[in-house]
Amino acid sequence: MTHRYGSTADDQNRISADVRFNGEIREIEATGNGPISAFIDAIAESASGCGSLATWRRR
Repeated sequence: MTHRYGSTADDQNRISADVRFNGEIREIEATGNGPISAFIDAIAESASGCGSLATWRRR
């Protein structure tokens, strides 16, 4: 996984990352009030319609 991290003009944290999902590499990105919040939001947005976040696990 690769990731890119930065801040927006209104002090939000922006993250974009390349993650493997079902064997495919996907680019995800989102903003949040911290880097973890932004990452979780990015996962949630990309996983909509794909099941619950409970099925995600670190390998």
